[in-house]
Amino acid sequence: AEYMGDAMLAKRKTPLTKVFEFKVRDQTVMDRTSGRWFHKASGRTYHEKFQPPKTPLKDDVTQEPLEQRPDDKPATARKRLNDYKQTTAPLVQRYSKQLRQVDAEQSIDQVRNDLRSLMSGKRAASLATVDKQVAALEDQIKWLVNKKTWA
Repeated sequence: AEYMGDAMLAKRKTPLTKVFEFKVRDQTVMDRTSGRWFHKASGRTYHEKFQPPKTPLKDDVTQEPLEQRPDDKPATARKRLNDYKQTTAPLVQRYSKQLRQVDAEQSIDQVRNDLRSLMSGKRAASLATVDKQVAALEDQIKWLVNKKTWA
């Protein structure tokens, strides 16, 4: 199947070398989006989990009620998540050779570091840490096998 982006890339003579997919659990997406609130007059933003107001649903400065954007309400966020999955699945399959997955369950700083690593053609930094941990465990297992300490 042809995708709109294919024609644009061909016209610009720009090959698509990397496609990033942010892997994150549905519940994390729901928590991050449906927990957002704001103070309309000032634009101050809050989040139920990550940056809660001192008094629930009240602005810290004025004590006025906070509002939630319509697209941040749980039902709308759930629909947007389902729409995203339906439109992304064919793209993930289409660009599987260029696909790089990023663990978006991590902190924003770690996600940023992983993206930088992947953009420069290296392995995601967080995976390098996992690789070191696995190597250390493998060394411990080899040592235990040689010592036969559990027999």
